[in-house]
Amino acid sequence: MQPVQIRNRGVIVSVNQITGTAMSFFDGMFNLQLERAVLGAILLKNDLLDRVIHIIAADDFFDEFHAAVFEQCVAAIQANRIATPMTLRSYFEARVEVGENEKGPVHYLMDLTSHGAVTLTGIADYAKVLRGLSVRRKASVAFNEALERLRLAAPTDDAMKLIEDAEASLFKITEGNKVAHGSVHISDAIEDVLQQTSDALQRGTGLAGISTGFPELDEVCGGLEPGTVTLLCGRPGMGKTQLAMNMGERAALRGDPVLMFQLEMSRQQNASRVLSSQLGIVNARIRKGDMTFDEYADFARRAQVVKKLPIHIDATPALSIEQMHLRARRAVRKHGVKLLIIDYLQLAKAEGFRPGDTVAMLSAISRGTKAMAKDLHVPVLGLCQLKRDTDDAGSSKDKKKKRTPQMSDIKGAGDSEQDADAICILWDADANEDFSEATAVDAHWVKNRFGKKIVVPLAAEFPLSRFISTRGAT
Repeated sequence: MQPVQIRNRGVIVSVNQITGTAMSFFDGMFNLQLERAVLGAILLKNDLLDRVIHIIAADDFFDEFHAAVFEQCVAAIQANRIATPMTLRSYFEARVEVGENEKGPVHYLMDLTSHGAVTLTGIADYAKVLRGLSVRRKASVAFNEALERLRLAAPTDDAMKLIEDAEASLFKITEGNKVAHGSVHISDAIEDVLQQTSDALQRGTGLAGISTGFPELDEVCGGLEPGTVTLLCGRPGMGKTQLAMNMGERAALRGDPVLMFQLEMSRQQNASRVLSSQLGIVNARIRKGDMTFDEYADFARRAQVVKKLPIHIDATPALSIEQMHLRARRAVRKHGVKLLIIDYLQLAKAEGFRPGDTVAMLSAISRGTKAMAKDLHVPVLGLCQLKRDTDDAGSSKDKKKKRTPQMSDIKGAGDSEQDADAICILWDADANEDFSEATAVDAHWVKNRFGKKIVVPLAAEFPLSRFISTRGAT
């Protein structure tokens, strides 16, 4: 058959006869016969589109004419019209250049139906093959572009940034490769619930997810469930980082790997707190070396045990939520991470926003955090600051009077109130100005999709960088 040509953005391109350069670059990464078979089956039986629409899109076809045919089939069928060679005729005749010896697009469309009969029963499987070939082509392009950027980069360019840009390109491909399931019958959803319940029963913890390590908190939230976002909020010095790290430590002690994005402190500061909490040594003594040589020898020996905990700390400053998603995905794949902690969310960034777009950027960060939790199927514990005037009663006559904080007190709340599955605010109305002497801190659950909104009292040992459960650790 003679090649048919279609006008694409004003340029005449061959669709049945690919250029030698493209054929060579994508050798083994396309199958024109399979593309014809899938399109032919859809043209023969329009109902088959429902079996492949969640698997492939128009840009998954290597041949541009095939892509256009698929696109027009989707448009027609979703508009409750019939898609056949004859009904698509007018669209393609207006856009296709036909030579003197060529029979035109309708003849080619008719020829597609002759290929379709063999795929009527297994069209979904064939579509998956086409999707796989498409992903390979897109990955090849991304790799090639990344190599070109590395080759042309200036000596002063940040090499790690170039690598992360390359990872981001590949990440977009994997995101696009996800199957959009659309609606499902309730029976499928119920099967998921039954499986979730069975898994929880086998764990024997009575929890829907990872234990916080504090029984009184687990009773409220049912544990940190995969795919959910819990916000842990408070004024500076109230122990947000301390409590979050304690949760991470206890998860690690049970064998669940933890990744913490530490945007505020250094990794050394975090590690010092973990050692203080686990070894029962005042953190200030560790930082200042306030111990004898014999005490240090014992401290170093005991620290070897803590070093084995599966806790990973990323203290890169000013990370964007997109970069966190990439790094978290890598950690989940490499280390099997089961819990993500972000300290703290207001220090994160979102790509594509100007410095002044604070509210919009915080909303994007909130949505990105939720997307990360659902995509990686791990719980995310995000720390947030409260506004500076949270402890004011609102009266100029009595600024020392305290009130219970609310969700609206979260600094730059944005969409976090609605995106979060649970919000816990640490608060002590009787604490002094820097909160350093507080030993009793209340955990106010101001939002909880999994249980009651109540206040849970906790005990804090700030010098030892830890909170204490009144019922023992879990």
